[in-house]
Amino acid sequence: MTNMLQYKTIGCFLWLLCCFYLGTTGPVISGEPSAANLVSQALERAANSKKEIIVTVGNSKCGWCVLFEKYYKRASVKRVLDKYFVIVTIDTIEMKDGKAVYSKFSEPRAPSWVILDSNSKVLIDSFINGVNIGYPAKPDEVTYYIDALKKAQPALTYRELETLASELQDNTRN
Repeated sequence: MTNMLQYKTIGCFLWLLCCFYLGTTGPVISGEPSAANLVSQALERAANSKKEIIVTVGNSKCGWCVLFEKYYKRASVKRVLDKYFVIVTIDTIEMKDGKAVYSKFSEPRAPSWVILDSNSKVLIDSFINGVNIGYPAKPDEVTYYIDALKKAQPALTYRELETLASELQDNTRN
């Protein structure tokens, strides 16, 4: 009985010690980050690195949104885009301020995207004549998306743009 009490006491002490340590030096976890904070951080990073910002909006229940997120995580896409852009994804379901923040730049649809400069000026968005292309799957949508990237960041090379277009089409098939 005494041994059991000692183990419980030591266990409680270790648990309290961990709680104290994590509570004073560890990160504060308060759920999802806010869209406003993500955009603010992206603007700062873009200004410091002389890049533009791609802000995508969607949610985890939207198949096209998930596909877009998968596209941005592809190594060859990341390698190209990270040279020129800071990429931010706003989830309009998980982030309470998601729709409101994205609405400052463009109409939130699932998915949609906008390219900003480091002063938060909209350079171009995912709407062609008022119609959202969302995930660029069709040839004319891919062309529009690639042209938008080139407009926002003229330094993109033909080979890099070709890679991005090819990855869009490959991502749609897989």
